[in-house]
Amino acid sequence: MPLPENETAPTIKPTQVILHSAVGSNSLYNYFGRSNIVVESHFWVSLDGKVEQYMDTTRQADANYKANPRAISIESADNGDPDNFAWTDEQVEAISRIVAWSNATHGIIIQPCAEWDSPGVDYHSKFPGVWTPVAGKTCPGKPRIEQVPGIRARAKEILVSLTAAEIR
Repeated sequence: MPLPENETAPTIKPTQVILHSAVGSNSLYNYFGRSNIVVESHFWVSLDGKVEQYMDTTRQADANYKANPRAISIESADNGDPDNFAWTDEQVEAISRIVAWSNATHGIIIQPCAEWDSPGVDYHSKFPGVWTPVAGKTCPGKPRIEQVPGIRARAKEILVSLTAAEIR
């Protein structure tokens, strides 16, 4: 489901995956497609694990502030309550598969990001002021932040057990 920006956004060589929460449960395609919205994400994951891809991962999506030139962004549905709603099992599996695919395709290291510009897989509010300009932002929410190590671990398991073609 490519957005129009998919053809014109700058190219990138991604080294990070940044996990987000969408504060809602509906597809973001129509939201990101509005002419007055100047941000977008590479992926969105529904509560039941359905994945929509809006931008090629070699094109910049603008959901990661100063990390945009290096980051793949994954938005996710959250029933409108990211501070209290954990990722579903289906979302954890889908996000883990995207992370595994990002490693197999782009070589993104499946480890925490040590610094805001270091390679790895982490969550949006980890580096306030550089990954988000919004003071006090908690994205993707405390319950989901606690799940990030498990997503990294599951992505590594997927890589061990599957070929790149099977990860898709």
